[in-house]
Amino acid sequence: MSSKLSDGKRIANFLRVLADRLENDANFVEELMPPKIRKKTKAPDFDLLAAIHQNGAESTRNQLMGMDIRELKSLISKNSFDTTGKVRKWKQKARIVDFLMEAVSRRAEFGDSIFSGAPQESEKTA
Repeated sequence: MSSKLSDGKRIANFLRVLADRLENDANFVEELMPPKIRKKTKAPDFDLLAAIHQNGAESTRNQLMGMDIRELKSLISKNSFDTTGKVRKWKQKARIVDFLMEAVSRRAEFGDSIFSGAPQESEKTA
């Protein structure tokens, strides 16, 4: 019985010390509690369109495949490619890379149609 009583007193003493520290030390609370918001992965400083123009589509695809899925998703977010939010749920890296390549292609085609001074495909190959 005396052993249980001393254990109870030790636990009560520990809880009092813990409560005092929690009340008086704001940093202690931060150390104990997990962060409320998960930090976003910073989008890599990677210009997809420039990479495709300089290195070609396959080389750029290989560079993208070398990135982490979080980096790819943050790249999509940074460039506002996923307006519906469907890509956030995807887990396959190849699927995300395909989406990125298609989105850049669509954007480049849209830019060519908007800016009449842009060289046409036949002028690029000539």
